[in-house]
Amino acid sequence: MSNTRAAAHGNRAERTAKWKLAAGLMIEEVGDEVLVLNQNAGRIHQFNYTAGIVWRGLMNGDGIEAITAAIVDRFEVPEARARRDAEKMVRNLRILKLIEAEE
Repeated sequence: MSNTRAAAHGNRAERTAKWKLAAGLMIEEVGDEVLVLNQNAGRIHQFNYTAGIVWRGLMNGDGIEAITAAIVDRFEVPEARARRDAEKMVRNLRILKLIEAEE
């Protein structure tokens, strides 16, 4: 499978997956930001307002479509940009091992 096709397949899987928190996390919302302490890795992550929209959406069981719509509504940005940003955030959360797909 080519890298382009593999990336497209990964994006499709991310758009339809349901996510859950990884074990060992402590979450605190401070204003519009979200702070996540990963006790397993000994790291603290600070998410700004936009990233917080994605985080909260995932934790509420929303898919990428609903999260994209929330970003578009809040910031009045093009849908394609909002989707790209949301999908990038999901990939980063997976890389950081803060979320995992529900089975």
